[in-house]
Amino acid sequence: MRIAAVSDIHAPRHLGEFREALKRTTLEGVDLFLLPGDVVHNNQHTLIPQVVGLLRARYSGPIYACPGNNEFDSSLEEIRAYPDVVWLDDEAQTITLNGTRLTLVGTKGVRDRVTPWLVWGVTPNPDVEATKKLYEERVVRLERLLSDNSNAPILVVFSHFAPTYQTLLGEEPSQYAELGTLKFEQLIERYRPTLWVHGHAHKSKNTHTRIGSTHVYNVALPATHKITLIDFDHTAR
Repeated sequence: MRIAAVSDIHAPRHLGEFREALKRTTLEGVDLFLLPGDVVHNNQHTLIPQVVGLLRARYSGPIYACPGNNEFDSSLEEIRAYPDVVWLDDEAQTITLNGTRLTLVGTKGVRDRVTPWLVWGVTPNPDVEATKKLYEERVVRLERLLSDNSNAPILVVFSHFAPTYQTLLGEEPSQYAELGTLKFEQLIERYRPTLWVHGHAHKSKNTHTRIGSTHVYNVALPATHKITLIDFDHTAR
């Protein structure tokens, strides 16, 4: 099975780089395309059809996305209404691709440190305590989703924020807690998803790691400058 993934297009900011990355990538044989957040910049969600149009010119299969911090919670209903993309926001969905069943879990994710300027797009007001509570609840929801789907032969999780600090190498270490969480490492070790894909870390130099048997990829376009292609043996889990 082959999965393609890219995040942090931040349209219109990196739309040109996304277009060029698509031109350099052979998408023939790709079974699934993931967009782990920040498809657009500053909630400019009317640009989503433009991003998807570029992708659809080269790829006809299923596209799944999760919201990033630039897809505001207040606009998710409108964002979900655009055609051609299935958005998972703390949700799971089981699909069949070429006769193989796999379960997808999508979430914006959480961060270990919350400051007023980081609450942008999360709650209507920069309420740090409300966001901390939201993150605590999200960790519980995600564990429930992973537990409920722990017997899936293929379990693919995608989030915007990093589920580990290992793929943040290259970023300022003092900012790791603002880019992702260590809480999800425990969930990865416990539930052993086949794959976890994330974005948000624009300066990452280590875009792939393993936690136990789970492969973790940072697919942020500003870090990779490409469409990430992931091949894996579905019997490996």
